[in-house]
Amino acid sequence: MKRLFISYAHAGGTNVAEWLYGRLTGAGYIVWKDDRSLPLGASFAEEISNRIGEQDHVLILVSGAALQSQWVQFELNLAETARQRIIPILIEPVEDERLPLNLRMRYCLRLDEDEGMALHRLVNHLDGSSIPRIVNLSGHTSLRVKNGLILKEAPFRHVKLADPDEITAYGVELARLALPYIQDANAGIVPPGLASLACVTLAYLAGARNDMPKMFAPHSNEQEPFQIDGARPISLRDVRHSGFQDRSNL
Repeated sequence: MKRLFISYAHAGGTNVAEWLYGRLTGAGYIVWKDDRSLPLGASFAEEISNRIGEQDHVLILVSGAALQSQWVQFELNLAETARQRIIPILIEPVEDERLPLNLRMRYCLRLDEDEGMALHRLVNHLDGSSIPRIVNLSGHTSLRVKNGLILKEAPFRHVKLADPDEITAYGVELARLALPYIQDANAGIVPPGLASLACVTLAYLAGARNDMPKMFAPHSNEQEPFQIDGARPISLRDVRHSGFQDRSNL
């Protein structure tokens, strides 16, 4: 799997860098990020100089703060000297004239529009088109993921179990959230944990697409929190076809 280096300014870029680190390591990439990878007591400049040359791609998180950061400029210069593949990622709107020429002459990925589809495009560019795409509708935003790329997560929300209209409305809302990623990125879903809510969501998606999405079941054990394995989806399409076959034998 490819090795990636994330260069960013801590002022304003920490959350995005950590989000990218989590998504990309869950998809199987080996990611170098300063607070995750620097050994204690190591010299920043020496360690970064040694490690950048080992990477396959260098991701530059471009923001106003990053353009003022000497460390980001240092890492960009090292990457250019090592002839690394540099991918600029705009994490906030930045005017073209503010970009240095060595970034302005490169095609930039934008995260400020639809971060899920931007992430999908990034991983395609990294030759990861075969990595399963996932929309997490479970409400568990701390799922541990392996062999999969989370494109979107729905936050947890309480619904009244005694109110069918509320369950229906929220199930349709979740389905509509997932639908663009299912259509455009062939994503599967982690369903809501509430059975009635999951039924509404799946029913809406089946009606919208005349097909069933791939589904990923979260599981846990004593050592690990909730986790999913993108290499082991449940094929609802196969289950539906089995139902058709059984019905024809009655």
